[in-house]
Amino acid sequence: LNLMICNISCFDYPRELITWEILDSRSKDNKKGKKLFENDKQIKFLQEDLGIKIKYTYLDKKMEIGEKRNYLSKNADNKIMINMDSDDIFFPTYLKYSVMKLKEKKVGLTGSSQMLFFDVKNDKYFAISCSALRQIHEGTMCYTKKHFKS
Repeated sequence: LNLMICNISCFDYPRELITWEILDSRSKDNKKGKKLFENDKQIKFLQEDLGIKIKYTYLDKKMEIGEKRNYLSKNADNKIMINMDSDDIFFPTYLKYSVMKLKEKKVGLTGSSQMLFFDVKNDKYFAISCSALRQIHEGTMCYTKKHFKS
């Protein structure tokens, strides 16, 4: 949670345009873990602190990462969506640059072939670079609701 909050608080993007839609579920091994938020007061406090809207959903079932992304995309309120996993590291200009390229190129999807991660358990940084220029890492996808539906 702290890394995601750090990412969002550093984004150089108009706060009133950001809605952070969070899907929390059981762990990969199907164990019911601690929820990110125990009550609405915690969410409201964080919304006020970050100056953004937060939409939090907890589903009491095991979900794979792709299933979570599809659920969030299908239920998103915004026309433009960007993925963020709990271990991702983003530059402050990431949101602004991605949305600008999406609009400038008049496309439904943009992304990067490179991604940074932080392993909280082992206190280590990692990077991924896709081998082909035509590939993007799914964690860097910036896309429209229309593109998702297609």
